Amino acid sequence: MKSGFLACALSTLAAGGCADPNADRVEPPPAQMPYLGVKLPPSTRKYYQYESGLQHTMLQLRFEMDPKDLPLFEKRLPCRLSAVATGPPEHGTVGTNDRAWYKAEDVKKHRECELTKGLRTGSVLVDLDHAERATVYAVISSE
Repeated sequence: MKSGFLACALSTLAAGGCADPNADRVEPPPAQMPYLGVKLPPSTRKYYQYESGLQHTMLQLRFEMDPKDLPLFEKRLPCRLSAVATGPPEHGTVGTNDRAWYKAEDVKKHRECELTKGLRTGSVLVDLDHAERATVYAVISSE
């Protein structure tokens, strides 16, 4: 992870907020989605993650991939993505979102699914608004 994480953590403690929007960016992207073990395609880029909570945690992820990699990514998911839908998404959103990079509520054209894997639950939302990329939003929670 970049050193921006430490800077954000310190600024959060000192000033009550994270001024660096890239503090949660992970470079290079990991090989798989945390906790789920879903292998990410080689085109994965602009990968962000943020985890909150202590005993019950919530992990927010966002990353982009080439649209041609979406079928392979979907096969690896522990849930099946819905048909293409428009309007506000039902999945991939969070109640209190303070991450500037996590804009799942703005997605207009999408596919989505709910997942359960062991003690983990969550959802995946794929933004299809842009022909040049598929943007994946995921929320993974543990009980």
